[in-house]
Amino acid sequence: MYLVVRFDGDPTYWSLQSPEDSQPLVDELVNSKEPISVPVTAPLVGTMLISPRCAGSMAILDKMPIESWVPSGVKAPCAVLYVPTGTGPTTEFPGYMLPEETNVGDLSQQILAVMKDGGSITTPISTASKGSGQVRIDGGALAFAVIGLKSPEGQ
Repeated sequence: MYLVVRFDGDPTYWSLQSPEDSQPLVDELVNSKEPISVPVTAPLVGTMLISPRCAGSMAILDKMPIESWVPSGVKAPCAVLYVPTGTGPTTEFPGYMLPEETNVGDLSQQILAVMKDGGSITTPISTASKGSGQVRIDGGALAFAVIGLKSPEGQ
């Protein structure tokens, strides 16, 4: 069984992996006051971190609206950090590329912590041209983030 979520401010329909009985996950998505972490399977594969208090509106659907699939076939060349954008993840920009040494589990916990306490963090990013930079994450304003894993085809 899969659930699909969509947040205001981002055009992407995200497919969440859920157990056979998805009602407990739906209840958690609707009622949680604390940030939550759920597996996401499309358009990126990885972990979605959701801050219910910052998610102005969130649609929860029991299947993908076929006519609205935006986008499909996104391949991440490495682990990426996706935060809401006006266009959604694309092949050209699946998210901010994370350096190879990034511990994605630790980064997930750090983002959940700032979502909970309203603080902020910065995390290093890299570019295709081997440059580097940082992304600042304001946990008091971020509705969701996705830590996408490297696509097998993205090698």
